Amino acid sequence: MTSVSGVVLAAGRGTRMGVTKQLLPLGGRPLLSHVLDTALASTLDDVVVVLGYEAAVVRSKLSSYENRVRFVVNQNHGEGQSRSLAAGLDALHKDTGAAVVLLGDQPTIACEAINALVTAYRRRPGLAARAEYDAGVLAHPTLIARVLWDEVRAVQGDVGAREVLRLHDSAVVRVRVGGAAPRDVDTDADYQNLIANADG
Repeated sequence: MTSVSGVVLAAGRGTRMGVTKQLLPLGGRPLLSHVLDTALASTLDDVVVVLGYEAAVVRSKLSSYENRVRFVVNQNHGEGQSRSLAAGLDALHKDTGAAVVLLGDQPTIACEAINALVTAYRRRPGLAARAEYDAGVLAHPTLIARVLWDEVRAVQGDVGAREVLRLHDSAVVRVRVGGAAPRDVDTDADYQNLIANADG
């Protein structure tokens, strides 16, 4: 069976919030831990977490995950998400056939969405797959097969794999998962809304 790994991007500085948002408290735990728990509960074969800004601090607060995920540090995190994604792909095992990309500031990402992508890929391996939510919204998680990794590594800036997926749009499989797409926590308003919804 083809190995599929998770790459959690959590290297950003959170400049719009002025804090290390990976460690913002949510339900008594760091925000990033919710993403890691979901990834670990899924059918992914292993999970790589890419840290960057204040990596040592973030890692120290997530010490309970040391034996369950693999942490890597993107020293060039200031150059944008593309460098973090490249660092994550570089850290994957040689037998990994595809990577499922997750964002560390999307704590509402669903295990079912990850599993749906993994199942679709193992059933019929292709170049890439994206989760499709209500109203046809495409959002994370995103699966990228190894055949595209070199193209992804060549991307510069804060765009991740977006341009590569656009170039291969006709080959990107839409995997229907339904529900609301997960949202980034980029601003204090996003965070307050997340807390309100979690409490309510």
